Amino acid sequence: MKKAAACVVSVVDACLIHIVTLYAIIYFGIMRTAFFMHLYETKYDVVEALGTTSQGLLKVVGAFLGFIKGRTTSAQVAITIDGTLQPFFNEKELAHLSDIAGVVRLCSCIAAVVLVLAMLLTLLLWHGRQMKFLRRAWLGLVLVVLCTCGILGICYIRNPLGVVNRFHLMFFTNTLWVMNEQTDLFLQLFPTAIYGDCLVAIGIGMGIAYVVGVVGCVGISVIEKHKGKIDKKPSDESGMEGES
Repeated sequence: MKKAAACVVSVVDACLIHIVTLYAIIYFGIMRTAFFMHLYETKYDVVEALGTTSQGLLKVVGAFLGFIKGRTTSAQVAITIDGTLQPFFNEKELAHLSDIAGVVRLCSCIAAVVLVLAMLLTLLLWHGRQMKFLRRAWLGLVLVVLCTCGILGICYIRNPLGVVNRFHLMFFTNTLWVMNEQTDLFLQLFPTAIYGDCLVAIGIGMGIAYVVGVVGCVGISVIEKHKGKIDKKPSDESGMEGES
């Protein structure tokens, strides 16, 4: 593989790897019952605000995540609120949850395709002995992502509601996500501030992935460089013996 082609393939592959990493952190790290229950129990007094119990809240979160991940056919669940057993979500909320589930399914399909492409491109670079270009491209993209995350973080700190609204406008073509705190209990589960907690958790996950990746890239580079020196010494010595 020529150097120019290897550079292009490496940049594309590095982008695909970043996409898969981000998806994995969100899907397996953020979209978990334990993650949201931890926030609800330590930072947001949702149980008291809803007038329910921890077990009731656990049922709601489990039904919500199970539905958007495609594990159940309905997100509706009945819990006791202020002493009365009633369905938690109204029709508008259920319609919005169907939209969210559609976005999650689409992202999952895209992530699966991206993962396959990333693996194929990585094998191509490995077969052509051009993995060093992939490491360089990945490290360069890390800096780009860090700068982007910094800008996004500043924007969120300055205008949290604006960032949340922009996020919804990007992924949804209707206004079902525009809700009323008085009538829509969904807002009790997802207040504006919780999106900031999700961003922080994603940032921590990406940070851990980057530390592991950087250590791996540097370590492999050092090993290859050391191995190159060892392989070079016998050839140098044989050349000296030939001259003598």
